[in-house]
Amino acid sequence: MLTYSTIETPIQQHWAEQQTMRLFVIVGAQKSGTTWLQRSLNSVDGVHCLGEGHFIDRLVAPIADTIRHHNNIMGLVAERLYEGEGFYPPIPDAEFSSVA
Repeated sequence: MLTYSTIETPIQQHWAEQQTMRLFVIVGAQKSGTTWLQRSLNSVDGVHCLGEGHFIDRLVAPIADTIRHHNNIMGLVAERLYEGEGFYPPIPDAEFSSVA
């Protein structure tokens, strides 16, 4: 008797392979060995790393722009409304740099 599992077309085989695929993300600081880890994992059969995403770079730049814009606006508010003494202090670059 033939069962579904004994009939395997190329489409079914491809679907079965796709069902067993596991996704993972490697996150690390610069110069911490993430490229080495990616290359090491790529040498294993069945493991495919697609490269570095640099999503942190894409995330930090808009945040930095927002903080600079906020500080500029607060500077104008301090100058025009509070005679140069702002109610809210600016966000220091050093504080932001420690996060970025």
